[in-house]
Amino acid sequence: MVVIRFFCVILACSLLFVQTSIAESSTKTAEATTLSVGTSPETDTTQASSTETHSSSSEATTNSSSVSTEITTQTSKSNETTTELTATPTVPSTTVPSTTPAPPDFTWEVTNHDENKTVCLKVHLEMSFKNTNGSQDLFTLPTNASVDQSKSSCGPKNKSQVMVLTYDDKVVILTFDKDVTDKETPKFHLSYLTFVNGTVAHNLNGTSETMVAHVEKSYKCNDEETHPMSGDVSVTWKDVQIQAFMDEKDDGNFGAAEECSQDNTSDIVPIAVGCALAGLVVVVLIAYLVGRRRSRQKGYQSV
Repeated sequence: MVVIRFFCVILACSLLFVQTSIAESSTKTAEATTLSVGTSPETDTTQASSTETHSSSSEATTNSSSVSTEITTQTSKSNETTTELTATPTVPSTTVPSTTPAPPDFTWEVTNHDENKTVCLKVHLEMSFKNTNGSQDLFTLPTNASVDQSKSSCGPKNKSQVMVLTYDDKVVILTFDKDVTDKETPKFHLSYLTFVNGTVAHNLNGTSETMVAHVEKSYKCNDEETHPMSGDVSVTWKDVQIQAFMDEKDDGNFGAAEECSQDNTSDIVPIAVGCALAGLVVVVLIAYLVGRRRSRQKGYQSV
């Protein structure tokens, strides 16, 4: 009986101890929970701060990226602008036309000694002088030979006109006279030609048929002519156009040309050649027709 009571007491104590342990354990658990709950706002605040910091960092990164993108875009635009500004404009290629050098101008003029300086004598020609003994070239009149206006003369209205050309120690003098025998159609011609070679003068006495043309017109001759001069010298000229006794209305221009007989090619030769060709064509045509007719007749006979 006593043993049973002792056992019950021990059992009750054990139960009490167990309850006490459970109660203490519950209390500690509650405190731990309370501490956990108490520190949670700080943790939340820290987490929130961390989240905000991360968001701010993200926004900053985003803003930085946006700024970087804008800078890159601006840089790209700047580069494009620089490229547009520095781009070399395309220059269209131009082909320079080839220019043919102008032929030498063997033209000289004599002008009146008055204020108007009207051209009274105009000469265009190529002229050369040779020694007739050895055919040695003595002098060829160059394009840069000059007219000595002080010694040249337009002369009186119905008299002579003179052109004096000089080059180094060479002098060429051309004298033209007016023929007023026919007053309605007066003419001019070359009356004298003088070539001074240093101190030696050579002369050519012209005639009324040398370089002759009506007044107010010009004499023109492309053909080459050679004439003997004094002192075993000959003169050759070609491509000639001359007009003497010009006045203001001519305005320094050549009048209508009267060509020399050498340039007036006869029409007889071209006409003769044309007739011969026409006759040849007729003969060939007749021969063709006769041959064709005979071939047809042979064909009929064979049938």
